[in-house]
Amino acid sequence: MISEQTNSTPAGYTTVAPWVVTDDTGAFLDFVSQTFGGEELARVPTEDGLIGHGEIRVGDTVVLAFDRHTNWPTMPSLLRVFVTDADQAFHKPSQPAAMSSRLWPTTPSDSAEAVSRTPSAISGG
Repeated sequence: MISEQTNSTPAGYTTVAPWVVTDDTGAFLDFVSQTFGGEELARVPTEDGLIGHGEIRVGDTVVLAFDRHTNWPTMPSLLRVFVTDADQAFHKPSQPAAMSSRLWPTTPSDSAEAVSRTPSAISGG
């Protein structure tokens, strides 16, 4: 007999939560906040000065993040963020100077996709 499953998702979270492991979670949280208007929910430091847990809400999604330890492998991450104006989001004056991005149209309805990387903010540095 299959039991009836109740919703175990905490209020304010989605059923699947992206988790990003970075070399500089503080920079990642700042980048997401400045670029996508993210609302930082948590930034918990560990005794060794790393961030052991971070959360930032972008739209209806909470992205979780924490710092990679130096003896862990690099774990690349990809996030797809829907914005109203991709050009505006990726060309703000608040962008890190070394940020690189590539925009290209994806549909005839003026949508665009971008690939970007900030120095040491997205895992792998």
